Amino acid sequence: PAGLWGEVRPDSHYMRGGRPGVYPSFDKLRKDFPHPIPFDLFDPFGLSKNASPEKKERGLIAELNNGRAAQLGIIAFMAEA
Repeated sequence: PAGLWGEVRPDSHYMRGGRPGVYPSFDKLRKDFPHPIPFDLFDPFGLSKNASPEKKERGLIAELNNGRAAQLGIIAFMAEA
């Protein structure tokens, strides 16, 4: 089942006019794939589908800050070694 990732994605890469941070849904593969695919990558439990744009923006900022803190933590562990 092609058409989901890499060069064969149906939408264009974000460097070629696509939208950054958009994950394709697994709905196209659920019918054809031999084993079950229970969740999508983004919002697997559907918790943010009814959220306001302001709440989504706050969540994005929090996620970026958490990622930055994790990167600093890894660098600190590497610096100690």
